[in-house]
Amino acid sequence: MNDQLILKFPSHQAYKREDFYVSPSNQEAYDFINSWPRWIKKIVNIFGPSGSGKSHLASILKNKTSCLKINSKELNEKIFIRYKTKETLIIENLDKKISEKLLFSLWNVAL
Repeated sequence: MNDQLILKFPSHQAYKREDFYVSPSNQEAYDFINSWPRWIKKIVNIFGPSGSGKSHLASILKNKTSCLKINSKELNEKIFIRYKTKETLIIENLDKKISEKLLFSLWNVAL
């Protein structure tokens, strides 16, 4: 029997606080997320390479607040109405294709 057995284990992304591995490279971001709602300004930009824990940190924040979480491809002028009743807005996969005017308007609303 030379065939390799492929085992299909169920997988899901839990993104729970207790599943987040805190290391020296992400300690500051983790502490900042956990300090909500004691932020001086209600804005944070978490960036890093793929797999570094950005979405996991966003999920931890989402569980602490009333939150609107969207993908940057969904970002348009209608976001202001949807964001109006929320404490936080999480934009996943933000890239250079986003309108600067829209982004600065969101920044001003958040402030």
